[in-house]
Amino acid sequence: MQQGQKRVMQISPERETKRKKTMETRKAEEAMMRKCGEILEKLMNSKHGWVFNEPVDVVAFGLKDYYEVVKHPMDLGTVKSKLEILNVHRSMNNYPGRSSELFMQQDLSE
Repeated sequence: MQQGQKRVMQISPERETKRKKTMETRKAEEAMMRKCGEILEKLMNSKHGWVFNEPVDVVAFGLKDYYEVVKHPMDLGTVKSKLEILNVHRSMNNYPGRSSELFMQQDLSE
């Protein structure tokens, strides 16, 4: 190599294809997450959606056997929170020098 010339790195076709697929997958996942968020907002703001926006208050309603009947209770507000956490985690994974290890340790299935 002569002085003043820059070295050009060659990327193998296989690696370039993998990189392209990874980018396409990320774009598709981001679009899916946006769509999920839109659907969730529509559900939460729908005429009867308010009923599902917060966890059931078993004490206020005197539902003594609620947790026996409903093994895994879920509400739209909790779904929204988990979706937001997942989006933060995903966006941090898109940047070098990220601190995603903190999120890896978090249990998203609380």
